[in-house]
Amino acid sequence: LQFLYFIGGLNMNICDDEGHPHSNDVRQLRSGESSPVSPMKGGSKGKKKGQPWGMPEDGVRLKLNNSLAQDAGPVEFRAMEGRTVKWYTCGPTVCDPPHLGHCRTYLTFDIIRRILENYFSYDVTLVMGVTDIDDRIIVRTRLLETLVEDGYSWQQSLQALSEVWGSCLCDIKTLELARKWLSANGVKVPDPKKTVPSTDDLPDNENKGLNTLPLTREMEKQFFRDMSRLGIKPPTVITRVTEYIPSIISFVEKIVSNGFAYESNGNVYFNIQAFTEKHTYAKLMPCSADDDGGLMGNCEGILHCNEIAKREKRHPKDFILWKKSKEAEPKWMSPWGYGRPGWHIECSVMASEILGEQFDIHSGGEDLKFPHHDNELAQSEARWCSDQWVNYFIHHGHLHIDGRNMANTLKSFVTIEGALERYTATQLRMLFLLHPYDGALMFCHNSMTVAQQQEEVFISFFKAVKDVLSLANGSLSEHQAWNMKLEGNLAAAFRNLRSEIHKALCNNFDTSTAMAHLKDLAKLTIDYIGKAGSAVKTLLINDIFEYARKVFVSFGLMEPGQNCISATEGDKAFEQTEVIEVVDSFLEFKKKLKLEICEKLDQNLPAEALKACIEEMCSELVEETLADKGIEVTDAANNTWAYKRPSPDRWPTPAERNVEQEKIAVLMNLPTLPPI
Repeated sequence: LQFLYFIGGLNMNICDDEGHPHSNDVRQLRSGESSPVSPMKGGSKGKKKGQPWGMPEDGVRLKLNNSLAQDAGPVEFRAMEGRTVKWYTCGPTVCDPPHLGHCRTYLTFDIIRRILENYFSYDVTLVMGVTDIDDRIIVRTRLLETLVEDGYSWQQSLQALSEVWGSCLCDIKTLELARKWLSANGVKVPDPKKTVPSTDDLPDNENKGLNTLPLTREMEKQFFRDMSRLGIKPPTVITRVTEYIPSIISFVEKIVSNGFAYESNGNVYFNIQAFTEKHTYAKLMPCSADDDGGLMGNCEGILHCNEIAKREKRHPKDFILWKKSKEAEPKWMSPWGYGRPGWHIECSVMASEILGEQFDIHSGGEDLKFPHHDNELAQSEARWCSDQWVNYFIHHGHLHIDGRNMANTLKSFVTIEGALERYTATQLRMLFLLHPYDGALMFCHNSMTVAQQQEEVFISFFKAVKDVLSLANGSLSEHQAWNMKLEGNLAAAFRNLRSEIHKALCNNFDTSTAMAHLKDLAKLTIDYIGKAGSAVKTLLINDIFEYARKVFVSFGLMEPGQNCISATEGDKAFEQTEVIEVVDSFLEFKKKLKLEICEKLDQNLPAEALKACIEEMCSELVEETLADKGIEVTDAANNTWAYKRPSPDRWPTPAERNVEQEKIAVLMNLPTLPPI
């Protein structure tokens, strides 16, 4: 009866005599404010009023450092379409083998993408633009064709250029270096009739000039192969520049018709002065807005003549949208004659083509802020007549190799393939997780040692937890009452650390802080398991395990449903190599043992001498051969052993790097690079 009276009282409070709700009271209830309570008819007027319901405080929301709002600090992230995130990232320029610079970019953003998808439950559409036409690609294609005309195979030519690429910018010297590398490595000219691989099976892209597809498709294949080995998820959409030429031409035409670009001698330039009358230029690096054209000119391509451009431009800051093609260059017909796209226009077109005239996130490296990304923003706003093409621009920090900023001259020493010969993909990901994504990242032996040690902590944690849950086999221990000094303390620490991890991930994807808290949780859990013994509470352990697995899945260290740190394709290849080496060691041991026994038997040695010989060989196998492979026999009597992947002795020292550079310098009598 009291409940019915209460419901009746509410109805009387929020409805008028005809049963319609009072607008003011409904608005107050929706907002969480208190509503005046009228006494029930026939009830006691002196009845005590109940306490109004209070709206819980809003939780921590995801914030990130937006390069478009640098002075604001981390800003709240709000996707345009609910839980759907539209994201464009600059892809590789596919002209050379994948290197750690690529790893820095795409592993970094793979971590952020996975956190958005698996932790914050967003549905991410990721578009990656692949640059398969630019000046470097043209130069390298010419060099390849020249070496093939010399009689070298296409693969030999490609390998030679990969070895010497970046040693100098002059194509003639690079060609001579490649020839000397081939000669020094014993590659002879077998047949002067070698040809470049055919591209007849590829769609016709209307290119009437130099065919760059054999090179770009091979380099693109290597790139995505290495991305897979690193455990990086493929993008939702891949866009190649050569497949969007008609869209690029239409995009440029629209910018011209909007009054923000002009044609000059077959080239089309963006008009900075016209743009700045209505828009803001250099949003990402405002200090570069006053650049006199020097930075801009350096980014127009190595085949672009700045002196000619100065005569064609109306203002030094103007940048090129469409280039007039020269001899031995790719070329497509356009309203301005045969030409090819400029560098910046491609990303604007491909992103807009897939994601529309405005989207959520654009990403890239810190070094691309100006002029590339600033020019992307300008030409896109000019095309769409808008003031905000992208809502959030995120940039990762620089990569340093042994204290030196990543540069072309170091690429031959830090290919992804080379890195995966020394470390696993999981260890590389661990390194990235231990550092803020938008800060500088140091790649060296010491930093990788820290990453390996961190990996060992979590391997021990998941093993200990898995052992406890396996022993329990789904059943509960006899007593479930908590010891507040054991289970109580662990549960309280778990709640606190989980809250701190959430705050860290909401604070600009701060994985370094989150990893520190996860390490604390792992140590506390292992400590509890040791103290609780058989009385361990598996329900609590399982909660911790499921939470840790969720976070590790969000970081890409585990796959859904796995119970331990994941082995990526690169890790599996690493482990397969190790297994092969161990098997080869045993086969070699068997061969030596057989020969040694036959020799001793021929000498009619006593049994004791033969036994001592066999024991010596076995000791050598255990203490030297197997130890080198990371296998340690802990108790020979009981045949127990342990395995620990051997870490590389070290990354090549600066001195060793300089030796390699000196070899190339001697070949061409070039000046030696300064010490690293």
